[in-house]
Amino acid sequence: MGLTSPAGYEVGTAHRITGTAAPGLRLELAIPSLGVFAEIPVASNGTWSFTTPQIGGGVHGVLVSDSADPGNDLWFELIPLPV
Repeated sequence: MGLTSPAGYEVGTAHRITGTAAPGLRLELAIPSLGVFAEIPVASNGTWSFTTPQIGGGVHGVLVSDSADPGNDLWFELIPLPV
């Protein structure tokens, strides 16, 4: 599972998170501080994406996991970009 999105975001905007994984997987994405929990399908070309709601200030942890392989998790943080 890979991640191609930058980890920085502009406060008050939505943020698109993209990545790669094995085609056909269904990933689970969680951003607990935003109350976001979603299932994300991986396309046949191996890509996935998710657009967050607008984000307020602060660091937000993101967990992307493969429900078929509980140890296959990707953790990263969304960090506000300096103005």
